[in-house]
Amino acid sequence: MKGTQFDKRSRLNRQLIYILRRLIYSILVLLGLSLVIFVISRIMPGDPARMALGSRAPVEVVQRLRAEMHLDKPIFIQYAYWLKGAVRGDFGKSLITDRPVMEDIMNVFPATLELAFYILIFMTVIGFGMGTLSARYRDTWLDNMGRIISYLGVITPPFVFALFGMIVFAYLIPILPPMGRISPDIAAPAKITGFMTVDALIQGNFIAFFDALRHLVLPTISLGLVGMAEESRIIRGSVCNE
Repeated sequence: MKGTQFDKRSRLNRQLIYILRRLIYSILVLLGLSLVIFVISRIMPGDPARMALGSRAPVEVVQRLRAEMHLDKPIFIQYAYWLKGAVRGDFGKSLITDRPVMEDIMNVFPATLELAFYILIFMTVIGFGMGTLSARYRDTWLDNMGRIISYLGVITPPFVFALFGMIVFAYLIPILPPMGRISPDIAAPAKITGFMTVDALIQGNFIAFFDALRHLVLPTISLGLVGMAEESRIIRGSVCNE
């Protein structure tokens, strides 16, 4: 009895150590990526302050903005200021919209989350279904077709699917919109959750719902094919091995 309790406690400790180690690695990777991206953005040609104010802005105004953005300091000091603000949720001000970056992120985050939700549904339903059918009809034409689709989905980058889908279904056969969240001639539903389709359903605006759904088809399939293909292969292998 004591040995069993000791083994359980030992496994729990190993799991906690593994989770802690992975968490530390993830933080280090994020820090490294942020540093690399920050350095690349700073060594690229062009003065951010001059770009923000325009070519006709007085030199003293540009210098004042450069001081406010800490651009007059060494690059690693600039990164330290940025990291200090990022920890507090302050990512600075966008040079394009002249709004806080966090505000811009929060404005577009619901659209990203909505797309991720539909991608998850697509990956789960189609991947599970295709993997199950491939296992059920193993070594038949249906299985071979499923394996070919899965293989192409794994090796092909998502942007290739996106370009192909836009060319075929947005221009050659214009049945799906290539961009945006809703058509310009359709009134968007009032923002409640930030999910265009959910807000349209809540307000009973089915025209906006189906139009927003059409806008999600191409990005959902393009970004979800890789995950769908991987899940299909995993499901097929798991079922066939049982």
